[in-house]
Amino acid sequence: MISSPRPVSLPVAAVALGLVVWHAPPAPAATPTAQEALLLKPRQPDIDCDRPTNDEAETATIKQEAFEGFRALVVRTADGRILRVFADTDGDRVTDRWSYFKDGSEVFREIDGPDHDRKSDQCRWFNAGGTRWGLDPDGDGTVDAWKTISAEEATAEIVTALARKETGIFARLLPTKAELQSAGFTGERLDDLTRRVTAARADFLRLAATQTIIGPDAVWTSMRTPRGPGLLPAGSPGLAREVMAYENVTALADSAGGPVEVIVGTLIRCSDAWRPIDAPRLPNRPAGVAAEPDETTGFVSPDGEPIRRATPRP
Repeated sequence: MISSPRPVSLPVAAVALGLVVWHAPPAPAATPTAQEALLLKPRQPDIDCDRPTNDEAETATIKQEAFEGFRALVVRTADGRILRVFADTDGDRVTDRWSYFKDGSEVFREIDGPDHDRKSDQCRWFNAGGTRWGLDPDGDGTVDAWKTISAEEATAEIVTALARKETGIFARLLPTKAELQSAGFTGERLDDLTRRVTAARADFLRLAATQTIIGPDAVWTSMRTPRGPGLLPAGSPGLAREVMAYENVTALADSAGGPVEVIVGTLIRCSDAWRPIDAPRLPNRPAGVAAEPDETTGFVSPDGEPIRRATPRP
């Protein structure tokens, strides 16, 4: 059975791609056409996958295949390039993995698992799509937490949160106290970071409501930092194990008014996710003009000394 992980408006002939492939006789269901299968869209926004034109969809094919060891419906272009794969990974004849491709490589996947309740509750980005792994346990189509996210992707999410004025996008980046403990923080240092994270939610809400620099059309372009990540050694005050962190991070973005900067500050690595601990700030200066020394306490630098931000390259 191939079904969408969410309600989709489709032609009746497609039966919402719900009664499709792996029903045993005597009542086999019709396989959907490639055009009907291509009507299914990723649940997450801004997924850069192949989106064939109507003419291209007319020449596409759909066929049951063995794909990565699973039975699946595979949609291909006329010349054989994969566009979509709808797979049954647990052999129950119901689709539980929806994969979207770009230029022949998988870039985004939705997964129903481990509960297999016919709702996608995980989503993953691959290849040119990035490294993110989002969790959506209630299956409502909104990522509730990040299991994996790179430092660059975290800064891009911060830009998106400001552009859309959505506190939830920023809040899901923040570490929980349990994640900070698991990363290795203890004692007063753990308490201090927990207070900073709590304050970051309220600070972001105020910033998003009042800022006018990051417009709704803003697009993240890159992450800048004066140096690579630093490793905080185990046994340092408040550290039970080694912790990796970036300091003085800035996100760069393009908006209708020109290039803009977002001061992210510190990012710390909690398992496979890079997380901010403070709300972002916006500089009171034109983009490209050197910043003043950071006033916040250094996180990686020796003796807690602030690190001066690097002068932007021309």
